[in-house]
Amino acid sequence: MRSLPPQIGADLSHVFCSDGAATVIKGYSPELIVHPYLPESWQAAQQGGGGGNGGSGGAEAAAREAREQRARAAAVAAIEPWLDRFDAVVVGPGLGRDPLTLATVAEVRQVEGWCWVQQGWLPCLLGGLRLEW
Repeated sequence: MRSLPPQIGADLSHVFCSDGAATVIKGYSPELIVHPYLPESWQAAQQGGGGGNGGSGGAEAAAREAREQRARAAAVAAIEPWLDRFDAVVVGPGLGRDPLTLATVAEVRQVEGWCWVQQGWLPCLLGGLRLEW
């Protein structure tokens, strides 16, 4: 099977993915530039320092939501500067079903750089499961 960039005629392709997928994706082709910026729920849970038995369920949920919001904000801030450098955007194939990852992708489309896609100046292909655009 040929690698993706030569099939579509791209010289370079940037892939924004989770840290867990980055190593595998890097092995597909030298034309792929991999950015492991997308957070996953299990990573946000680990950053919390474990779920002890003594805390309140509401406080733990609030802390988890705060960690997830910080992870989403960091990913969006890392991805946004790249948007004005692309000739096309493909969103979704192989994205997965992790709720934090999907929420992050949904937030990326709210940033100012996404206006290039919204106004039709930048071609965009949307694919994948459970993307509600």
